[in-house]
Amino acid sequence: KREGALNEMVSASSDVVKLGRVRFGEGQEDMFTILRVSGENLAAKIELTKIRASRLRERVNLHSRSAAISAGVNGEVIA
Repeated sequence: KREGALNEMVSASSDVVKLGRVRFGEGQEDMFTILRVSGENLAAKIELTKIRASRLRERVNLHSRSAAISAGVNGEVIA
């Protein structure tokens, strides 16, 4: 749920950055605003990456535990 919300936030903030750059090129926006929204976009991307990495670590741990349990059930030596 949180990952989906962050994904939408990243997409929306990317659009804001693109629009800001266009407006800057037309003289309608200042560089400070572009840098601020770019920083917010980057922060959202970093947070999304952290959540995805955490989810993938959990998946790997689950598979590792499952393999260890299966090995134990089959009488194999677990190191």
